[in-house]
Amino acid sequence: MISIVKGKVISNFAGKLVVLTAGGVGYEIMISASAGKNWLVGGEAEILTYLAVREGALDLYGFASESEKELFEKFLLVSGIGPKTAIHLLSLGSVSEISSAIGRADLAYLTNVSGIGKKNRRKNFGGIKK
Repeated sequence: MISIVKGKVISNFAGKLVVLTAGGVGYEIMISASAGKNWLVGGEAEILTYLAVREGALDLYGFASESEKELFEKFLLVSGIGPKTAIHLLSLGSVSEISSAIGRADLAYLTNVSGIGKKNRRKNFGGIKK
């Protein structure tokens, strides 16, 4: 598992961060739109990551905080939500805003993300705890 990537930010565009490590390896890391503002191109970064392993693909997802990563992992426990949808859910706002929306069962807020519709919002989000 790749849990942290540390290095120089080469690119930060359209929900993808490219980080060049001291060892010369460049990692493409998918991030939420809200997390993107935390890293500047040319600056040094230390990004918490989650490695999604699928047949034919290894995808890295990055997070600005431990709480953001924990919420992402909780989203993955919801039937029908994969890593791409989970990272887009994190773009809705801060961890506390999203957790609050879940706590008050604000399904309209959560369905602002592509891939979350009436069918899975009713049966799935009730199981996520703050």
